[in-house]
Amino acid sequence: MRAKSVLPCLTLLASLVGSVAAGQSANGYLIVGGGSSTGAGCCTYQGNNGFAQYAAGGEFVAAQTIGFGAELGGVKKNNSFVFVSVDASFHLLRNASSARGTGKVDPFITGGYTHASDLFTTANGANFGVGLNYWLKRHFGVRAEFRDIVFPATGVTANFWAIRGGIAFR
Repeated sequence: MRAKSVLPCLTLLASLVGSVAAGQSANGYLIVGGGSSTGAGCCTYQGNNGFAQYAAGGEFVAAQTIGFGAELGGVKKNNSFVFVSVDASFHLLRNASSARGTGKVDPFITGGYTHASDLFTTANGANFGVGLNYWLKRHFGVRAEFRDIVFPATGVTANFWAIRGGIAFR
């Protein structure tokens, strides 16, 4: 799938997540970043293992602390792929300001299952990360995070880690 056709899909997903988030305790986000890869088959293109990553996602947050969500994104590299992740998260300070969780600082840890696909293959793996939402207004903020997508392979595991930043909404 080309990046030009993926971006409109990500925008649509983000708007759908945003409309759901308005009526419930939920977060949505659009995020981009850059990173590097290590492991099985990752580093064969003239020693360059850097890539760009983009994603849109959202989560439902229960009890202002535990989140369950999904993410759709892609990795742009010499051999690009798209991925879908299903994650759980733990928000460390979400309810520190009040019972409604309106604090500006919202650090979290996250992890879950990832399925990736390119034109010829698919892979199943996991992802984990840490990050921070900083709420500029009640329903709008910025997001920064570190995320690693891991694909187990025979002998050597492939890692695609990225430092990502973007917008968050609830």
